Amino acid sequence: MKPPFRFVALALAAAFALPFSAAADDDKPEKPDEREAPILKNAEAFIAAFEKGDAAAVAAFWTTDGDLIDISGREFKGRDAIQKEFSELLPKLKGSKLRITVNSVRFVGDNTAIEDGTSTLIEADGTKGDAVRYSNVHVLQDGKWLLASVRESAITDGGSHAKLQDLSWILGEWVDDTASGELARVVFSWAPGKHFLIARHAVEQKNGRIVGEGEQWIGWDAEDSTIRSWSFEYDGGFSEGTWTQNGKQWLAKTESHLPDGRTIAATNVITPTGPSTITFQSIECSVDGEKLADTAMVKMKRVK
Repeated sequence: MKPPFRFVALALAAAFALPFSAAADDDKPEKPDEREAPILKNAEAFIAAFEKGDAAAVAAFWTTDGDLIDISGREFKGRDAIQKEFSELLPKLKGSKLRITVNSVRFVGDNTAIEDGTSTLIEADGTKGDAVRYSNVHVLQDGKWLLASVRESAITDGGSHAKLQDLSWILGEWVDDTASGELARVVFSWAPGKHFLIARHAVEQKNGRIVGEGEQWIGWDAEDSTIRSWSFEYDGGFSEGTWTQNGKQWLAKTESHLPDGRTIAATNVITPTGPSTITFQSIECSVDGEKLADTAMVKMKRVK
């Protein structure tokens, strides 16, 4: 399918009018590791077993000698001890819902993975508990990923400004001269109060005509413990994204709504390649569910 629109090229700035085209194999950014899929499915299955109140099914996600240290510092060693704890806990939480947000999955060799994220318990009456940070060590045994170790800890809220510090390197003005001769420009700055980053972007033709313009706000979602972005195009389009860090890369999963009613989904990959250079590419792209080719890689440089 030939893309019927000009896509925004820098996810950090919401979009930079660049045409969709097949990306070359060279310099293609690393896609999310396909090995993550079974671990993410385990998280969904864990929630189902937890909300069902099935202590045996919950404990079965651990290795026989796995361990758990909960937020209060209590340690449970071995699957049997973990099952006993959940058999006492789950009846007290009947009707509760568990929300898990996986922030990252990192593989250490072929048989070990480290998952970091947050979990939140919503009680039967709708009361929402505090988010809890967790770090899980998964091991591959007989073709199945199991929990070898789980550590819970309280989240110390450093404020939304502190949560955005990992993105503060993007402050300043960035440009990219596209192959078509258009100049894509984006300026990042702090919003008043420094609780949001604001990105204002435009694409200008050689004759000075502006062909694309918009604004994006990037902030911390304390409820889900993640970075979100909200983008508004001056032609009436808008989008929302969620952000995760994958090594030195940033992955922004976005859903955009065009003025004509179509919906665009994409994963935007932003990779710092130096103190004043980055690359950008949109992968896993679709329009109204119809898949599109990945975009060509964009290279940008800081000018201020």
